[in-house]
Amino acid sequence: MSDFLTKAVESLSGGDVVTDDDALRALSEALGAPERWCEALLKIKTKKQEVEDLRWNTVQERLNVVTTDLKAQNRPVRLIVLKARQQGVSTWSEARLFERTITQENGNALVIAHKGDSAAELFAMSRFFFENLPFQPKCDYSNRREIVLAPPMNSKMRIESAENKDAGRGMTNQYVHASEVAFWPSPEQTMLGLMQSVPKVPETMVILESTANGVGGYFHDMWWSAIDGTNDFTPVFLPWHENPEYSFGLSEEDTDRITSSLDDSELEGCELFGWSAGQIAWRRSTIANECNGNMVQFMQEYPATPHEAFQASGRPAFQLELIDNILNGGCTDPARGNLVNGVIDNG
Repeated sequence: MSDFLTKAVESLSGGDVVTDDDALRALSEALGAPERWCEALLKIKTKKQEVEDLRWNTVQERLNVVTTDLKAQNRPVRLIVLKARQQGVSTWSEARLFERTITQENGNALVIAHKGDSAAELFAMSRFFFENLPFQPKCDYSNRREIVLAPPMNSKMRIESAENKDAGRGMTNQYVHASEVAFWPSPEQTMLGLMQSVPKVPETMVILESTANGVGGYFHDMWWSAIDGTNDFTPVFLPWHENPEYSFGLSEEDTDRITSSLDDSELEGCELFGWSAGQIAWRRSTIANECNGNMVQFMQEYPATPHEAFQASGRPAFQLELIDNILNGGCTDPARGNLVNGVIDNG
């Protein structure tokens, strides 16, 4: 245990012996914010399979700011997060729910993933948090689906799969992480029961997060309702270019080569989003190597805007390249029809 943690516990306990449960709560008070508690106490496995202290990236810090603002307004935390791949949203969500479970009495945290193996992977992350805490809270039991803390905490964190359409129904949950909601088999039914389980009071938290899965459906509709302000969820879009990992370090020569060979989409990205030469180099490499040279596949996995995310993902009725060609006047074959304001006119 670090000197900082030791001094924090000793100062709050007056030098008396404290239980591990007391120590974890004392540290929460000493650090002053849940997100700082997570950084001080939690460990993660990196992509290189190394164990390191949790350190928020810029995307995760943005989510921390949004959450802090909602709490400052005494509002329940209700987030809907539309994201590009590998932004760290699941890690952030698991850590924030885990902190609540460990430091708050009588709380129930529920994590629901779109399928069983994903659920198991998310819960493995929480178990890793638990097993690597500097203090070990008393546990009534812990298995592959649930961690239950002993009295006086009486808190619980459990995992379920959305393959069970009634997951979370009939229980009271203070903290919920719904992962990859756009890919749930029956999101309307599952979320109807789930949302009834969460009290509409401050300090509760519901996080809906997903990559897009086409136009229409529960997640798509909830996103745009949040944008319109017709539901209580705060929308957060996380484009690929906000992740600092999605950029290459370039020599001056490579930078000049990139900037002198920009296509129209890259020029637009530079103008709208300030893409750097390093980001464009990463984008070109990812399109060529991870997306089979297909721009639409890249937009599906790594969107730059919400519209791009929804339109590129799923199974659109028309190829996006063909639609772009039609709208730009490139299709003149009357047998194919004309696309006018979203309506097919066959003459």
